[in-house]
Amino acid sequence: MIRKIWSMALVLLLALGAKAQYINVYLTDSTSESYSLADIQKIDFEQDEMIFHLIGGSNLSWNTSIVHYIDYDDLGLGIIPPASEMVLDFVVYPNPSNGLVNVQFEAVDNSELEVSVYNLEGKKVSQLYLGKSANKPDLLQWNGLDNRGNALASGMYLCAIRIGGQSISRTIIFTGK
Repeated sequence: MIRKIWSMALVLLLALGAKAQYINVYLTDSTSESYSLADIQKIDFEQDEMIFHLIGGSNLSWNTSIVHYIDYDDLGLGIIPPASEMVLDFVVYPNPSNGLVNVQFEAVDNSELEVSVYNLEGKKVSQLYLGKSANKPDLLQWNGLDNRGNALASGMYLCAIRIGGQSISRTIIFTGK
């Protein structure tokens, strides 16, 4: 299950971070490492290991239990605050849900932000908000429908907030209507 969640997160990261140049891995011991996406051939999971297969044949790996979170930036300098510092109190509830899902958070500045729901393939299925963070409603809701009004299948989805070139996500378990 953890492996599937990490896989989803990385699919989403790569989908959202198409303009990104570096992937940053933040570990539970408060250290971080940054890698150029141009050097990574693929990202794989074997049991509890996350593996970066690098161009040239070498690999980097971490046990998923020590990976706190992953994000990306355009410079690899770590000077862009992580989304976890730009978005506070991000919760989705009820979770699991068979109907309306509430999305609640506080943005710390007036940046452009997008709140969307993605399926496991990294495809955006519903956009909940796009605009300045100061103008967003206090509570956003997702009704289990895609952008065209079609009911989505039961399963796992990701609710992602993209702000300041960074993203943060929460898993939604949707049990259908």
